[in-house]
Amino acid sequence: MPVAVVPIFLSSLYSICEWQVTLLGLVLPAYAEKISAPLQKFLKHGKTNPETGYINILYWNAWLNFGIAGVLFVQLFTPARSFLLFIVYIQFLLIRHTAPDARHQKIVTAELKAKTDGVFHHPRCPGIIGRGYDMVLKGLASVTSRAT
Repeated sequence: MPVAVVPIFLSSLYSICEWQVTLLGLVLPAYAEKISAPLQKFLKHGKTNPETGYINILYWNAWLNFGIAGVLFVQLFTPARSFLLFIVYIQFLLIRHTAPDARHQKIVTAELKAKTDGVFHHPRCPGIIGRGYDMVLKGLASVTSRAT
């Protein structure tokens, strides 16, 4: 699944751009300002956004991680399913969620929960589906609370 490397690619691209700006300042100080301008456009996404307080790249990566999990879930209902891959990826997300620097992952988890609560607790949603959703959330909460 090539999409799974996009979060790693974004983080790596930011690191490379940051390194290049520093290297250009040391090696070619006369040209550093001209060459680093395009790099600075990308680097601004790795700094804290003053409006939201988020680091955009980490925020996008967290959403991409949940998007990949969603695609893997949908893939379970196709002939190309891989249940083990889905379980391993969810375990990866749980480990990442319990890491000390998982601020953006927790923010996206809360946003996703708020959006899905509106769907599964809607008056037109059958009660059994809402109870199943609550049971899954309760199970995930107990797993993450044991890990911390």
